[in-house]
Amino acid sequence: MDYVTKLITERANILGLNIFHFSIEKKETPIEKDTTMQIVFSYPYMYAKIHYFDKTIINWLNGDNLISHVTHELCHMITDPLYGKAVSRFCSVQEIEDERERLTDYISNIVCKLTSNQKIKEEK
Repeated sequence: MDYVTKLITERANILGLNIFHFSIEKKETPIEKDTTMQIVFSYPYMYAKIHYFDKTIINWLNGDNLISHVTHELCHMITDPLYGKAVSRFCSVQEIEDERERLTDYISNIVCKLTSNQKIKEEK
């Protein structure tokens, strides 16, 4: 997963998250069935861990591009503080969940477009 480590370093730098310490860890089962990756982070301790699964590796070996998945997970570090505050207020959890995913996708798509001509050596 050296490739994923390189992606994390590159994308974290672009997103201004390079002050965090990142690690990756293989997990057996995702929280939700369709999950390819998930991130858990701790602020103010500046630590984040990206979890991946057997499904992640299978999809990657079958040609799935992990760039968008890694970027999306890192964008959660930007959007989740808002999510945490909002669900403790007057909106339904589903309303906030939908908005968080939409905002995270927008940010991820922006980063992917800005960096689409950059190549990171992919090693399988």
